[in-house]
Amino acid sequence: MTTYITAKDPELGRIMKARSRLGSKAPGYAALVFGLELVEHEGIDTMATDGKSIFWSREFIQKIDDREIMGVLMHEGLHVMLGHHLRRGNINPQLWNVACDYAINIVVKDAREPLPKGALYDDQYRGLSAHQIVKKLGNDQDQDQGKPKDGEGEGDAEGQPTGFDQAGEIWDAVDDDGEALSEAERQQAEETLKRDIIVAAAAEKAAGSGSITIDQGILETAK
Repeated sequence: MTTYITAKDPELGRIMKARSRLGSKAPGYAALVFGLELVEHEGIDTMATDGKSIFWSREFIQKIDDREIMGVLMHEGLHVMLGHHLRRGNINPQLWNVACDYAINIVVKDAREPLPKGALYDDQYRGLSAHQIVKKLGNDQDQDQGKPKDGEGEGDAEGQPTGFDQAGEIWDAVDDDGEALSEAERQQAEETLKRDIIVAAAAEKAAGSGSITIDQGILETAK
């Protein structure tokens, strides 16, 4: 099946192969990633997830190598595991995306999985949640404010980034009609996610062969 898809659609085939490799190295994270539908989306620059699907840009996949694809898939799985699609509240969406990326890219790097060049990383945010990082960055509603330093990117004379990239975006969860979740629906989604994380951890334990395990802090939030 994968061979057929690879021949028909090379980019989708590469994503599916990377997802399979993630399954052998990080079965816990892959358990969630495999549950996300892969959807090509022409309106994005990289990848994105809303907790139900992984949206991907064909041009982006063509630009990065196979290991980086696997790193981005792990990145998207972490967005979902940490409930980033459910917990933005009234925080500036761009700022939320940046803070979430800082929070999860440390985990991806610690797992020795590569991310595309320019992905946001700064070790000063180690151990902090996305909400804690937002407070450090400043929750300014102006989309041009609050842009953080890119720990791996090139900056101007004052040390500010000349631009920054994100390995993948996080979008708010929506219902089947594309509408924002009600508070009751959001809470139900949180409970479902906690159960999914526990199931993923069980799958990880049963596989017994992965070299990347679910972060203990993530497991604690699911209990």
